[in-house]
This record gives sequence, structure tokens and C-alpha cells, in this order.
Amino acid sequence: NISLISLGCAKNLVDSEILIGGLRKEKFNIIDNPEDSDIIIVNTCGFLNTAREESIDTILECVELKNKNPEKKILVMGCFSYVCLKFETHAQFLYLFQQQDQVYSLLP
Repeated sequence: NISLISLGCAKNLVDSEILIGGLRKEKFNIIDNPEDSDIIIVNTCGFLNTAREESIDTILECVELKNKNPEKKILVMGCFSYVCLKFETHAQFLYLFQQQDQVYSLLP
């Protein structure tokens, strides 16, 4: 079971819908509730300070779910993940990295 949380702009929503379509095509079960999923994908936004804060808060909420169920996986994608990868020495970002199973950045 996979859930996807899409944050930020309309482009993120489109990217999330394309990803969900591809996952469904490959026969993955997509569900709405992250609490019930085995994998949580968070499509983040890093454009504005408020968007970055929302991304951090959402990732931390997912970490709480993972702490309750260590088998749960957290995958982070989107432009905020690029910011995290670029500034991974920042203590808060480093903590976020340690809690995630995978971080994806498609930006150069």
C-alpha cells in the first residue's frame, strides 16, 4: 500500500498524479491514508518559506508514523528535496535525512 502527499504548486500536483498513474499501471495499491500505507511518498515544495515549513512539518509527521511502525518507508521527492540535498549539513535537514528511506531530486 502506497500513499502520496503532494505539497505546493500545481506542477507538483500534476507530477504526483503522473506518478500515481504509473504506480497504478504497475499494479501498486494506492491509498489515501498515510497511516495505513507501507510506503509514504511526500512530493515537497521548497519555493517559499511557508512551503518549506510545510514540507518539514509533513516529513516530521511521517517520521512519527514510521516511529510507530518501523517497517513503514518514507520517500521524499520534489524541489524541497533538492534544497535538502544541497544543504544537508544543516542540523534540521540532516535529521530529516536520517529519518527518510530515500530522497529523490530531479533537479541539477
